[in-house]
Amino acid sequence: MSGCKGVDNTVKQTALAAYRKGFRVMIYELKQFADPSELEPVVQYLENTYKGAPLYAIGLEYGANLLVRHAAQSSHYRGLVSIGNPLLLE
Repeated sequence: MSGCKGVDNTVKQTALAAYRKGFRVMIYELKQFADPSELEPVVQYLENTYKGAPLYAIGLEYGANLLVRHAAQSSHYRGLVSIGNPLLLE
C-alpha cells in the first residue's frame, strides 16, 4: 500500500521481488487520505478470492499509517511492515 504520492519504483521493485518469491501481489494506491475502514472491502476481496491464504501487507508513508490503524481494528493480517509511517507518538 503506497502513500498519496503514487506508486514509485521502490514499491514496484518490492512487489516484483515478492512475486518472484511466490507471493500473490496487489498494490493498493491511495487517492486521498482515507479512513482505515476503507481497507475492509479490499481485505474481504482478497480473503474471498484466495481462501485460506495468509495475508501479509507492506505500507509506505501514509499507507503505512492507514495499514497500522486498520490492523489494530482487525485480525486479518499474518504480518505487516510499516515504512515511513507519519505516526505521532506522544
